[in-house]
Amino acid sequence: MVVRNNYLSHVKSEKNILEALNFPFVICMDYFYQTAKNLYYVMPLMIGHDLCYLLDREEKLKENIAKFYISQIILSLEYL
Repeated sequence: MVVRNNYLSHVKSEKNILEALNFPFVICMDYFYQTAKNLYYVMPLMIGHDLCYLLDREEKLKENIAKFYISQIILSLEYL
């Protein structure tokens, strides 16, 4: 599907970016495997939930929690 839909350059770019990442608040890639039919990204297990889960669960975030997540997003964007 990747080759058929001409997504190969996007997949290669994503792989290269994930391999280069080394920042505590941005997920990285440990390994990459490719077979004749499939591509596999091996990434570390992240215990807990993501921001989307938290926002779905909470109607409104407490100010200190919102500040924490906003600061992590800003640091991550600065890193990228």
